[in-house]
Amino acid sequence: MVKAKCWLLGVLIAGLVTGCDQSGLELSVSHNTATPPAFVMQQGNDFVVEHGAIQLGLKPLIGGRVASLKYNGHELMKTQDPARNVLWGGVFWSSPQSDWGWPPIEAHDSKPYKVTVDADSLLFASQTDPRTGFKISKRFSVIPGSEALRFHYRIYNHSQETRSIAPWEITRLKPGGITLYPKGEEGYQSGIFYLLPVVERDGIVWQKYNMQNLQKDHHKLMADGSEGWLAYVNEGYLIIKQFEDVPVAKTAPGEGEIELFVGAERSSMELQQQGPLTSLKAGEYLEWDVVWHVHKVPEGIPLKEGSEALVSYIRDQVAKTALKP
Repeated sequence: MVKAKCWLLGVLIAGLVTGCDQSGLELSVSHNTATPPAFVMQQGNDFVVEHGAIQLGLKPLIGGRVASLKYNGHELMKTQDPARNVLWGGVFWSSPQSDWGWPPIEAHDSKPYKVTVDADSLLFASQTDPRTGFKISKRFSVIPGSEALRFHYRIYNHSQETRSIAPWEITRLKPGGITLYPKGEEGYQSGIFYLLPVVERDGIVWQKYNMQNLQKDHHKLMADGSEGWLAYVNEGYLIIKQFEDVPVAKTAPGEGEIELFVGAERSSMELQQQGPLTSLKAGEYLEWDVVWHVHKVPEGIPLKEGSEALVSYIRDQVAKTALKP
């Protein structure tokens, strides 16, 4: 049922506004600054972070998720798909999955987040999940002088117990292209699913998306990485996810630092990475930073498995950027 009072949100400085969409979900936005950041735009109940050629679309009413990632208008994400329910876009969960099973925790994955606009960032905060006691926040900002965005995550332990958890970012991109990352210490696992086929060349793991090489079922790869990056290139566009490298000993049980997933319907390519397993006492929180580099690959760089020029280009971008401000 549509609520009677519903409007497009305007800008209210140092105050609070609420509104609703046609589903009746309410959006809460507060402003802590007299000058909101120039890179943040509000479009109804959604937000856009715009940084040069990069546009990041965000939906706080649907799990605070990344709904779109464009470079000069070219879409890289698996965008909203009613037929796939919540299996689209980019989300952030707690790990290990054995803590909550399936489906994902609604408070973190699909329910509304509160929004706070600060002078240099945009903050989304979830509800506290009643079962685990975890609350999530996501802070979005840009890195001046680069083609990169910074994501600052927190997981709060509002339970009454000490809990061991790790941060987990899931990014669903358009199917196709090539995914690559530097190989770590251990081999590959796939849990209950088919193993996603990969090849190794000069210390880099390559996954070329080819439906002919896949069974009509789910495919997964869980592995250790190195160097702290995971990249995807498709149709000449590149996204690099930069993060803290995690030693095998600090990986959450039953999980991988790097995880790749292709569902049976083959509607997306999931790039996932996890941070270190952390012990949180009641009332404590963990922090985790991830940087997304988004580029149009320069002409002359071969976009194929084993491309040394592509690996060098990726490493150059990562070397330019500190994980933390």
